[in-house]
Amino acid sequence: MIIAWTFVGLMFVVSALSLARTPAGARVAMQWDVRWRVTWRAPRLLAVAFSPVLAVLVLSFMQVLAGARIEAASLIASVIGATFFLVHIVHLYAAIRELDREARAKR
Repeated sequence: MIIAWTFVGLMFVVSALSLARTPAGARVAMQWDVRWRVTWRAPRLLAVAFSPVLAVLVLSFMQVLAGARIEAASLIASVIGATFFLVHIVHLYAAIRELDREARAKR
């Protein structure tokens, strides 16, 4: 489970860096349609913290369920942690790209 929790820690680091990169009061894209149009937004703190908090909840639940069989669940937990991390990176990249595009359009 150490690897899975390492990925979660990295998610929080990436979130903090993204929070510093987004303007105060910005509403960050959370979902896009098939044409890459934003369908809904969230306040920036919620947007950058949503995935790491969800990962903590999922991995904590897994750890409780695994109980004494924690070593058996370690590999799948690591895969889940890595998946959360990769999806989080892609989401934040796309969201910041969208904010940058909007800022350029206002100029």
